Amino acid sequence: MRLTQRDIRELQLAKSAVAAGLHLLLNDRPLRADRVFLAGAFGNYIRAQSARRIGLLPAWATAPIAAGNTALRGARMLLLAPSRRAAILARLASVQHVELASDLRFQELFVEFMHLGAETSASGPVPAG
Repeated sequence: MRLTQRDIRELQLAKSAVAAGLHLLLNDRPLRADRVFLAGAFGNYIRAQSARRIGLLPAWATAPIAAGNTALRGARMLLLAPSRRAAILARLASVQHVELASDLRFQELFVEFMHLGAETSASGPVPAG
């Protein structure tokens, strides 16, 4: 196995984007969270302690929940559970798209969260409470 500087840089970029997005969603909006769900293979194979150590996940996310293939599960529920279709569509209607790339704070936080460590001056997302 070989680990290159490019690999480290890719990790920094991905970590920074996730941490900055979480920070904005949980600190600048009226949202609170007490659990973190991680979808797909990412959620199945991530080591939570390592993710917290580099600042990918906030310190309060002690036990992130692997949610599996959420896209497939949602499509299956919509197609195979007609009795739940109205509730699912109502939930979808309440979803709000947040364009992080155009948010100036995101750009600032992206740079701030670039280092591989849990401590930042932005202090990270705030848990429910």
